[in-house]
Amino acid sequence: MLVLCLVVDDEPLAQDVLLHYLQQLDDVHVIGVCSNLMEVETALEKHPDIDVIFMDVELPGYTAQDWFLINESLPCPVCIVLTTAYPLALLDEQLKQNAFAILHKPIRFENFKAVLEEILVLKKKSSRYSKERD
Repeated sequence: MLVLCLVVDDEPLAQDVLLHYLQQLDDVHVIGVCSNLMEVETALEKHPDIDVIFMDVELPGYTAQDWFLINESLPCPVCIVLTTAYPLALLDEQLKQNAFAILHKPIRFENFKAVLEEILVLKKKSSRYSKERD
């Protein structure tokens, strides 16, 4: 069973770190890399079965909070894993509640892997997924 991922960050180094981590794990497929929210919308239109989006809190022109407000009713559940260098205390409470998880930069591989393992367990239990998709 594959976890379909999208990486969203405007910093090439941050993108590279996430891609490097994703390449080290089985059961993961990267759908694409985006640097802004418009690209995320396009990716979701092309791939509505994306399971997880690794999204930087601050993006050009928008924030992750803007994305949550715009996409309150996604047609399918997507786990949003926020990545940030900001101290957690400075993040908006609503943003924290909407996120599946928050990974603090620099992201440690162990933390990254634990979040993906949790998503995989959730995916296996979810009624969203049928055996036909595996």
